[in-house]
Amino acid sequence: MPSQNKPIVTTNRYEELIRGFIEAGYEFKAFGKEAVGKTMFLRHDIDFCLHRALEVAKTNKKLGVTGTFFIMASGFAYNLLDKENQDLVRQIRDNDQIISLHYDPTVYDDIQRGFEIEKNLFDGLFEEDIKVISIHRPGPFLDENNTRLGECEHTYMDKYFNDIKYCSDSGGRFKYGHPYETEAFKSEQPIHLLLHPVWWTHDLNTPTEFLLNWQEEVAYRTIDKTLDNCKTFDKKAFWETA
Repeated sequence: MPSQNKPIVTTNRYEELIRGFIEAGYEFKAFGKEAVGKTMFLRHDIDFCLHRALEVAKTNKKLGVTGTFFIMASGFAYNLLDKENQDLVRQIRDNDQIISLHYDPTVYDDIQRGFEIEKNLFDGLFEEDIKVISIHRPGPFLDENNTRLGECEHTYMDKYFNDIKYCSDSGGRFKYGHPYETEAFKSEQPIHLLLHPVWWTHDLNTPTEFLLNWQEEVAYRTIDKTLDNCKTFDKKAFWETA
């Protein structure tokens, strides 16, 4: 298993990680369910790439587990109003996964009002009625972490964040040690595991390599979309000057 000082990479290692919890008898539950014994809340925050999120969703289905994919409505990396992106979100759900909102409170002066806008948008687009969300870069929000947004719970409330073990791959590493090394895993206690799909779908070595690879994919897709929208665009000329 990877140590806390090594990057976590590739779909194979993702499958290996999840299989370890399956073999240990963990039950993968939706947020909102009771956390007792070997409960696993598997969380995926989609900061960068819906395409890679779909790859992970398909792997989850293959393994017979359910994760919750938290999708941004106001992120820089993808436009949730784009039809292709909406289709990707629906495909994630069609692979027996749960979808919900990944909310960035720093976008709005009025955090509650901003949340209402994004929840209504998300529920309307995907015919959902979300009950639990995740918060992007929570920062000061953690000072009063049991505050609800509207009627929704969020994944940094005590019941998900402090009362049970929280493990995250933020930054492309398990900063505080591998989940298998935690006392919670060893003593068969509930775990909240956050895995960002951007780190788990390619055979690369460092977080920077992962993000550069993702940016290259975005560039190719952007060029193709530009050509779709402007037939006079010279794709070859772009690469000659890049």
